[in-house]
Amino acid sequence: NMLKDYPDGIPMEPFVNYLSKLQKDTDTHEQLIESFQIVADNNAVLDEKMMARAMDKDDIAFLKEKSVGNDEDGEEFSFNYKLFAAQMYGIQLADDEDVTEAIKKLEAEKKQKREAEKARIEAEEKARLEAEEKARLEAEEKARLEAEEKARLEAEEKARLEAEEKARLEAEKIKAQKEEEERLRAEADAKRAAAQAEAERAAAEAKVQAEAAAAAAAAEAERVRAEAEAEAARKEEAAKKLAAEEAAEKARIEAALAAEAKAAEELVERKKVGKKGVLTKLGGTKQGMFSRQNWKARFFI
Repeated sequence: NMLKDYPDGIPMEPFVNYLSKLQKDTDTHEQLIESFQIVADNNAVLDEKMMARAMDKDDIAFLKEKSVGNDEDGEEFSFNYKLFAAQMYGIQLADDEDVTEAIKKLEAEKKQKREAEKARIEAEEKARLEAEEKARLEAEEKARLEAEEKARLEAEEKARLEAEEKARLEAEKIKAQKEEEERLRAEADAKRAAAQAEAERAAAEAKVQAEAAAAAAAAEAERVRAEAEAEAARKEEAAKKLAAEEAAEKARIEAALAAEAKAAEELVERKKVGKKGVLTKLGGTKQGMFSRQNWKARFFI
């Protein structure tokens, strides 16, 4: 209530602003009347005192000039704002038609229009809501599809990254395996080369040893041969010596036999001649000088 906000009188500017605001609405006619009712304290007419609380002299003069059908017989001016509102919005009144009835008709028409407008607005609102709901659903569907697409892309990206990571790890593993194989191959080659070098060294050493052994064996064989030859020569010499000794012994034996035979012959001859002979001493023994052991034969003349 503007009178409550302005108890000492409503300024023109707020009132005009209020009227301008009302003119922008659908129920401009009714709201104009309501505006005047505020100033008139719900009375059917306005007097100058009421108008003076909200309007200046120029505004009051303007309303007096534009007022048609207002009662000016009395000393005081009374302003029929309902008739003024009907005139402002082009409401045609019959001669015997009351302003209130005309306004009621207008209000009925306006109510019908309002209802139609309301129905239109409701239809539009419904269509808007449906469109908004459709748009919301479409947006949700779009958001869902986008989220699914995003999730799919993220899953694909994740799978791609995991595949790349797996491939990278596999490549690193293969690389590590190859490096390990290369290392093991290098170690094996080094070991093989070392083994070959060792084998060559051992072979050379074995060759040297074999040559040394062969030389030693040859020297030993030569020594053995020389020893064998020397032994053979010695044996041959011994055999020759033995043969010579045997021959000498044989000759001695033969000589002795011959001497014995000769002695036997001589003995036989001597026996034939008589007892004569010589004493032949064989050698000294522990026996007496003239024992049989010391003398081979005793011959006496």
